[in-house]
Amino acid sequence: MIAGARRLPTMHVSVRVPWHDSRWAGKICANPRGNTSCLILPRVAETKDDDFETSVAGANWDTEGVRLPACAAERGAFMAPFGYLNETVQRWKRIVGAEPGRFVQVMDLGYRWGSCSADGTLNFHWRVMQLPPRIIEYVVVHELVHIKVPNHSEKFWKMLGSVMPDYESRKAWLKQKGGEL
Repeated sequence: MIAGARRLPTMHVSVRVPWHDSRWAGKICANPRGNTSCLILPRVAETKDDDFETSVAGANWDTEGVRLPACAAERGAFMAPFGYLNETVQRWKRIVGAEPGRFVQVMDLGYRWGSCSADGTLNFHWRVMQLPPRIIEYVVVHELVHIKVPNHSEKFWKMLGSVMPDYESRKAWLKQKGGEL
């Protein structure tokens, strides 16, 4: 774990597998029998129970751990991003002067830490919660500024600097150390 990162209480499950058809929203695959790419992971291949997963397809994961899909064995991590991210968005939206369409969606965004859709929906990569708080703030503020300026123009960076004067050092930290996650 990176120095300065927090441990979070159990709320939902995030797992590292190569494919998922439900956008990592804390649900079992909608079509478990159709998800064969997860079988490249040895622990999943050994324990995957298609009958069980099909019987609960699309359902929320059992966060008590009584019965989880096989992919939970593959480096499952119990995290709670929504509360913290919502609080961070709530705090910074007033400073930025931006009103998100919806506060937080957490998903796998590939190589991106966050995104802001045209309707103001803020999306964050689930790995954001492994970052130190000041870097999480940078990612949140970056996306909030996108509500007002949808590109990385000079106007965007100037607005970001006006609400977060040290954004360049936070951005540099993320570029240098973010890939370690």
